[in-house]
Amino acid sequence: MASRTATTRVRGLLLGLGVVVVPGLLGACASGGTSAGDYVGNDAVASVAEELQEEGRAGYYLGPEANGLALTNVDRVTENGPDFQFWASYGRCEVGMFEDGGCADPLSVSTHAWRADVTGITCQRLEPQLGVPAASISGELTLFTGDVLVSVLPVGDATRSAVDNGLELVSGLRAIGADGPARSLPPPVPDLAAWVDATCGSTPGDMVEHPVEGPGEALDNTHVPDFSVDALGGGRLAWTDYRGEPVVVAVGSLDQVLPALDRLVPLSAASPSRPAVIGLVVELSADKGNPRPLEDLERQAGEALPATVGYAAIPLPAVWFLDAAANVGDVDDGMTSGVIAFVDAAGEVTTSAPMDASDSQLRSAAAELG
Repeated sequence: MASRTATTRVRGLLLGLGVVVVPGLLGACASGGTSAGDYVGNDAVASVAEELQEEGRAGYYLGPEANGLALTNVDRVTENGPDFQFWASYGRCEVGMFEDGGCADPLSVSTHAWRADVTGITCQRLEPQLGVPAASISGELTLFTGDVLVSVLPVGDATRSAVDNGLELVSGLRAIGADGPARSLPPPVPDLAAWVDATCGSTPGDMVEHPVEGPGEALDNTHVPDFSVDALGGGRLAWTDYRGEPVVVAVGSLDQVLPALDRLVPLSAASPSRPAVIGLVVELSADKGNPRPLEDLERQAGEALPATVGYAAIPLPAVWFLDAAANVGDVDDGMTSGVIAFVDAAGEVTTSAPMDASDSQLRSAAAELG
């Protein structure tokens, strides 16, 4: 399986049917090994449950243990915008030393918002589970409740399908923070129920294919998704805090971002648009399952930061900026060299520039923000 680094732990997601299918995911633990793992702890579960409740979002998991595996991670995911809401994983998958590729934890449960895009998927309608519609979407067991999709994905068993294994576990499904399994889930909202019938068929056993027709439209790499990450020096760097104003974002390693901010802050102050300037640090070569502690970055950066700097320990928001620059041809090697993104007040990326762009190029890009 392709991977940006040799130590990536894979999340296999449908992402609210926007659809991301990881090739070979169901056999993704061929390298390295798996273990039952250590329980993430009641405090971590309670903290995420409280956060979801405050936001009015749903999150489902299988409790502190499932299929002999400990709950090893609970995560209110903010790095991929509003669609992907909650992730829980069980057990551990570790990539072996000197082995290439990534691996997936033995069991995961994800909750994500419903989106109507079905291009490239195959959906088979299943018997209802916990009183709500269920389907196999490209080989992933998915339940439809409220206005969200809940996917249960066991991996690594070559003798049975992931859907069959998931069906044996689904009786343990519960809302995060609940005392025990749910006897039934809230029914899907009418629009989602109708969508399931149209997408997967209305009768258990129905199968509907939604092939990719033609080259399709280019990816939308213009509108920055919401994200929230820890900030060096304390607090959070939240994209919502900059809504409605132009922003210049330096994205890359700490050694790339800090010199870029030193250049960008005075250029921004002199620009007619006077955009805010922020940094987003990512370490793409690090173990994503065991990221470098924030405190290490803070010691390396020192106390006098030129602007607010966030740390994308889970690198999704940083990768979005880097991929966006590459997909429109602005920066070819952003994954290695970093990117400076110029974002207007509507949240649209107007242009991206390499870290070694000239001052005149940067001034011109900042002026175009308004």
